[in-house]
Amino acid sequence: MKKVIGITGGIATGKSYVTNFLKHEGFEVIDTDKICHYLEQPGHSGFLAIEKEFKNVVTNGVLDRKKLGTIIFDNKEKRLRLNEILHPLIKDETKRQIEKAKGKIIFLDVPLLFEANFDDLCDEIITVYTEPEIQIKRLMIRDDLDNISALKRIQSQMSLKEKIKKSHYVIKSEIDFNKTNENILEVLKRIKEKYNG
Repeated sequence: MKKVIGITGGIATGKSYVTNFLKHEGFEVIDTDKICHYLEQPGHSGFLAIEKEFKNVVTNGVLDRKKLGTIIFDNKEKRLRLNEILHPLIKDETKRQIEKAKGKIIFLDVPLLFEANFDDLCDEIITVYTEPEIQIKRLMIRDDLDNISALKRIQSQMSLKEKIKKSHYVIKSEIDFNKTNENILEVLKRIKEKYNG
């Protein structure tokens, strides 16, 4: 019986590091961000729906993600509308990929797992978290943002405390990668013992 373990966390908490580690360990990881990017390619369902709903976000036939990001992070209604458009499309493709997956334990990487109700696809859930000051610093560097813009993006998501409460496992992403690796392996050990993976 296939088991699906959801992985979520806040923006810039180190979730990608965790999923890359799991891939390196030989696990199958379904990445909903990749699915989203695929659906947003010219001619695909997500792209066509976004082009119709949001004006001036397509430049030379390509979706301008930076422009779209500015629009949705400055306007909650527009952000919710974008989610209404994309989440059902992403969820359908995710279900297809889960069906096709060969492993006994499959990890499902969903940044907005609870917000988008993807938890109903999962047997259990991991939240990846880090200290707030590390999260802000990482996000500012990664996306070239000032402090206010970074905070705005963090606050647009469900709080990490809420996510942790709803999760079965928690992985702390540390500044020291060796310590983070230990934290991942500890959770992985518990999952393998439970599901004989």
